[in-house]
Amino acid sequence: MFFIGTAERKGLGLGLHAVQMAVKKIGGTVRLTDNQSVTEFFVDIPEKI
Repeated sequence: MFFIGTAERKGLGLGLHAVQMAVKKIGGTVRLTDNQSVTEFFVDIPEKI
């Protein structure tokens, strides 16, 4: 499960988890890249659902 990892931001990060579950149901994927200054999330959705 994804979560917010800072003390300044409150929350459980369930929004991204919900996206991951919904995208997975239609055969897509959620992936991320991370470096020291930027974290990017990519949502891949199949053309035909």
